[in-house]
Amino acid sequence: LERVLARLRAGDTAAFMDLDKRRVRSAFLRFKVPMSYDVHKEDCVTLLQHLGHLRVEQKVVEEVAAEISDYASMDYTEFLSFLKKYDDREQLKFKEIFDKFAGENAELDPEGVVGYLTELGYTPMRIAVTE
Repeated sequence: LERVLARLRAGDTAAFMDLDKRRVRSAFLRFKVPMSYDVHKEDCVTLLQHLGHLRVEQKVVEEVAAEISDYASMDYTEFLSFLKKYDDREQLKFKEIFDKFAGENAELDPEGVVGYLTELGYTPMRIAVTE
């Protein structure tokens, strides 16, 4: 949840990604094809989930990956471009969901918090939200 809120506050995913460069590099190396410098596009859903992205949609991953490279794999630089574009789309999705539950003053009441978190894939305890 803190990462979602940090992304919304940052507004610029590149600035947010600077905080996670070491983690992203480590994940890329974990998923790269042995004896190569690339990751397969088909592994990007799992890679994004490993990085903490919620509700990763195969269709969106394929669309973004196709914008980056015509090949079946991506090197680290291409993957960073992919991740930036994916993060931009994800941030727009988070904002749309937020706007759906926010009041006119762009704030969430307790029910809005529950709805927002549920739509993001979390299961909030109502008692924790009201506190």
